[in-house]
This record gives sequence, structure tokens and C-alpha cells, in this order.
Amino acid sequence: MNTSTWLIGILPLLAFALVDTFLGLKSALIAALVLAVAEVAWSWHYFGELDQISVLSLLLIVVFGYLSWRKGHALLFKLQPSLISLILGLWLLISWFIDDPLFNAMAHKYAKLLPQQVQDSLSNPHYLALLERITLTAGTGLLLHAAVSAWAAWKLSTWWWLAIRGIGFYVFCFIAMVVAQISLS
Repeated sequence: MNTSTWLIGILPLLAFALVDTFLGLKSALIAALVLAVAEVAWSWHYFGELDQISVLSLLLIVVFGYLSWRKGHALLFKLQPSLISLILGLWLLISWFIDDPLFNAMAHKYAKLLPQQVQDSLSNPHYLALLERITLTAGTGLLLHAAVSAWAAWKLSTWWWLAIRGIGFYVFCFIAMVVAQISLS
């Protein structure tokens, strides 16, 4: 997996911030929508299928973009990433609470697509415990990210919102991984 698979998801939001700065809200919403559709097309081409996150992201960009356009205010569009983090965080936490951690389930479901070293690790109880703990900590981290990025959308400039939403997502995920690892040590 190359860097483009990690960065392409932020392009619609980056385009929104850039175009909004120079051309206004309506142009920014159109740019974000065009790049969101391009992201879905690229994902389909690169992976051969669409995952639920890409579809949900596109759907939310369309819905929140339309609402922002109708209301003439960028706040509704800026809340879209927070909603994605909220949904993913809740999904992870619910799966953990019902004793079916999502990361464990996904690792077993897609084991044949994973590198051999990871496949071998799926029989290691410590590795499975780590995946289970990461489900909990990542869910919590995503809920915190949703709250912080919603606050940024409400209170801060578009550029600060973009930084907190974009870089903040990776920071919260990294912290969740570290906390999971430390808690199992």
C-alpha cells in the first residue's frame, strides 16, 4: 500500500479549505464533491471494490455539502468528518462491548489478504489481545477526535479545522495504538 492510499481521503477536505479561502463556499463545496467522487473512483479502480467507509464518506459529503449550500454556511460541511469519526468510534466500542472486537473479526475475515507474518500472528494470543485492546482504544480515540474536530469546526478557522481534522486523526490513532500497547505490557 503506498502513501496515496492514506492521503487521498483528505483531498476533498483540503480542496474545500483551499477553494473556500479564494473562491467562496459554493465553489469549495463543488471542489470537495468532485474530489470525493474521484476518491471513490480511484478506490474502486485501485482495490477493485468499494468499502463501506468510502461510500459513507461520499454520502456524507453529498448530504452535508447540500445542507451547507442551502444554508450558506460551511459549518455543516465541516461537521461531516466528525460524524464519520463518531460513527467509527461507536462501531468499534460497541463491537468491543459485545465481545466481538472489530479488529479481531476483520483480521480473521481478511487473513488471506494479509502478509504471511501477520497471518502467523493470528494464532498468537498476545497479538489477538492487542487487536482487541486496539479496538477499545481506537474507538475511544475516534470519539475524542470527533469531539475535538467538531469543536474546531465550530470555533476555529477553516485551516485550523483542517489541521485538527486531518493530522489530528492520525495523532489520535497513534495515541490509541500506544495506549493499547502500554496497557498490555
